[in-house]
Amino acid sequence: YDTAPMYGEAERVLGLVLEKRRGEALIATKVLEHSASSALASIERSFKLLRTDVIDLLQIHNLAAWRKVTPALKKLQAEGRVRYLGITDYQVSKYPEMMEAMRTGDFDTIQIPYHLGERTCRRKVLPLARELGMGVIVMTPVAPLFNRDLLLGPLSRADLSFLKPYGGAHPGPSPPQVPALRPRGVHPHPRNKQGRAVGRERRRIGRQTASARCLRAPREVAVTLTEVYESRVRQF
Repeated sequence: YDTAPMYGEAERVLGLVLEKRRGEALIATKVLEHSASSALASIERSFKLLRTDVIDLLQIHNLAAWRKVTPALKKLQAEGRVRYLGITDYQVSKYPEMMEAMRTGDFDTIQIPYHLGERTCRRKVLPLARELGMGVIVMTPVAPLFNRDLLLGPLSRADLSFLKPYGGAHPGPSPPQVPALRPRGVHPHPRNKQGRAVGRERRRIGRQTASARCLRAPREVAVTLTEVYESRVRQF
């Protein structure tokens, strides 16, 4: 499970869910601070919220002050409180800095965007990760985190009927931007007026964004989809 302090209540909820099943899960979280002291304070909160004595993978979120906070993280690793260290960033423009961090030998994993519309990492970042024996976690593997129409737009009028056997034949709408599915203090109970509204919104979003029963497609289908996308980008 990959989480972070920035993801709202995610760490607290994950800690509750996994408290009695900790041995069955790998927990990855992040730290986004700009000094060693604030980083350690954030990590201690994560330990408490996650209800665990050991974090399997601790990642520096968006490369935030990685030169300053890495020594503190390595100390936690040496103490056995953290098993592995990683770095993340969603900005392709930060890849040169990420590669600098990778070459230090301090990190075990990277987390980067990689999807049909963004494959920059294939040029240098992924080959370096292979060379260094680092693990790679892919963020946003289906579509970009922001500006999703940059991917969905070129595919919106393409013939994707060859995807029907695998559970889809169109890219679908961009996911709606919903600030909160469950306002603080509102329980989604059918007898609660606000709760019913939350439930309806959840179902509506589910209908718009769910991928249903998609099957894994063979490599040649992925190649075809890539070729369709690239041809549409040139025309779009």
